[in-house]
Amino acid sequence: LALALYLGIAWMVINKYRQSRNSGFLILGCGVLLWPMFSTLVVIAFDRLVPFSALSDTGITRPDVMTLLTYSYQIIREGLILLGLFLIGRSINGFHSRTTRTLLS
Repeated sequence: LALALYLGIAWMVINKYRQSRNSGFLILGCGVLLWPMFSTLVVIAFDRLVPFSALSDTGITRPDVMTLLTYSYQIIREGLILLGLFLIGRSINGFHSRTTRTLLS
């Protein structure tokens, strides 16, 4: 079910981008689809590749690092989504203001 939802979101984002050529849809797609997959791979790689002894010397525990990674990837994801929505909204508002000025002239 999750794969079908991801494919549906990807199809919608690509379709809307091809119709409007608005880069906000691509950034939104990165925030919704690509970044969560990439960040999951980073967390898994960190968990498997960094030995616990390297962290114990610094006084930082593994749960601290995993929490920091989780929060940082969520902030980046939310920033990408917000930026994509901002660009989409800006292009819509810019389009409406241009058509309104043309109609009033």
